[in-house]
Amino acid sequence: RAGVALANGEKAITIQGGHTVAMATGLAAAAGFILVRFASNIGGAALSSLSMARAAIRLQGEFTDAYLRTSWDVKHSLAPGRVQQLLSNDARTAVNAVAATARGITAAVSLFALVAVAFAIQPYITIVATVLVALLGLAMMPLRRKVQQVSQRAAAAQVAFGTRVNETESLALEIEVHG
Repeated sequence: RAGVALANGEKAITIQGGHTVAMATGLAAAAGFILVRFASNIGGAALSSLSMARAAIRLQGEFTDAYLRTSWDVKHSLAPGRVQQLLSNDARTAVNAVAATARGITAAVSLFALVAVAFAIQPYITIVATVLVALLGLAMMPLRRKVQQVSQRAAAAQVAFGTRVNETESLALEIEVHG
């Protein structure tokens, strides 16, 4: 609306309900919203990077300590490659979850700001759109469960592959000697 008002040479912006706002006030408010969004994106990126680094260091340390503190029976019962998966893939998955959480927080702040502005401009359309998005989210829940199942199968396949690589590596000398 500000763009249309500027193009028409108007001195005010007409908003919801026939209210008008001075052009300078409207543009200042828009600039303020843009700055808040930019700051939240920068803050989110910094939070995400810091959280990922801390989580990676902490998780790998905790996994290593837990492995070293376990009894020999537990260590011996682990499939070859499982420790490697814990230290690399599982730790990376957890770090990605931390990053996704940080991005989610940033996105939630941005979404809240955008919905607040949309509600101020067109409350009825915003309510209808919000309800439709919520219904779409509910409809996607079965797909989410399916993705989790496929992810668990993929993790099991990685453990099996790590086991085979470990077994092959441990037999390298015998293969070389005996052909």
